[in-house]
Amino acid sequence: MDIDKAKMILKTIPTEFAIENRFVLGIQILANIDPKLDLSVSFRHEQMFIGNFEELVTLMDQGVIKTMAELGWVEDEDSWSFYS
Repeated sequence: MDIDKAKMILKTIPTEFAIENRFVLGIQILANIDPKLDLSVSFRHEQMFIGNFEELVTLMDQGVIKTMAELGWVEDEDSWSFYS
């Protein structure tokens, strides 16, 4: 998917806070997109970062981006990011 379009989707789709295990579900999606994904997670305050956003987005379709947005995942510092 186009990177700018993906960023727009992430900004416009609200998080579905009622979904349980939003962090784990996002990790599963990322790992399915790239089975060789380095699952090293970096943390800053209450924010987690994983993977290269642009590389992963190019492998995703609009539905996957929408799901990530609903789970509360965002793009920050060129990574997929999740606030705990």
